[in-house]
Amino acid sequence: MKFYILLFAGILVLGIFSTLAAYENRVAVQAIRTLDDTPVDTLYIDSKHQIQVLLENDGTMRHINLPFQIYADDNLTWTWDAQPDGFPLDEHQAITMIPHSRLEHAYEYSGQPGQPQVFFFELDMDGQGADTLVILGMGYNFWLNSGRLMPMLAFHLTPRGDQINETYTLCIDSCTSLASLLFEDLYYRPVHPEFDRPICWPVKRFVVGDFDMDGEITVGDPVEIVQFIFLGKPNKGPIEAGDVNCDGLTDVADAVYLINFIFRFGPALGCL
Repeated sequence: MKFYILLFAGILVLGIFSTLAAYENRVAVQAIRTLDDTPVDTLYIDSKHQIQVLLENDGTMRHINLPFQIYADDNLTWTWDAQPDGFPLDEHQAITMIPHSRLEHAYEYSGQPGQPQVFFFELDMDGQGADTLVILGMGYNFWLNSGRLMPMLAFHLTPRGDQINETYTLCIDSCTSLASLLFEDLYYRPVHPEFDRPICWPVKRFVVGDFDMDGEITVGDPVEIVQFIFLGKPNKGPIEAGDVNCDGLTDVADAVYLINFIFRFGPALGCL
């Protein structure tokens, strides 16, 4: 019996140490479709998105430096989507902390609990207006606890472009010409996290009414809308593609509107 108790204790200790040793120092990013909070590998013109920053750290960090640069093709721009809890960005408030992340519980910005210090500015890289956002870093009054890779920050934006059939590109990269991408531990030692860079997404225009994203407006599209609403079937493109009656929602009224358009030559689709 004693043998089994010791064996169980040994397995438990090994499990604890293996869990503690599982963390690395990493930075990652992902694109999220804002309206349904879904990770995507393609962005769409005039559809709201988030670029989320994920952090993993193997020890408690007292400082994080994230010199990110967001940039796009010459013909692609974006607008910032202001958030009630966003950090000031000139007249925008488009950078937020992810709720319930380790970051949310950690730090302070301008004396307001729960707000980290974030330093950023916009650049005009092509001479046609601000097209690049640079995130310089985050300084803290408290500490970021160790933990697994998880979303911490979100940049809220909507891509804009005028070309009908063009596929654009939007990228995020570390801006090491301005500062180093690093963490700093409790003993002021620099820790250089892994980051696969740059990361780019194709940006396309969607057609209002083509909810199943097959390139045509057919009876399959209202069927797809009904399945999305009542069965929870994942949509293949932006939710805005289903808002054919321009009321700001994608619901059963859009499916009816779309059926009338297809079979009864009803009113035109879309408001974009």
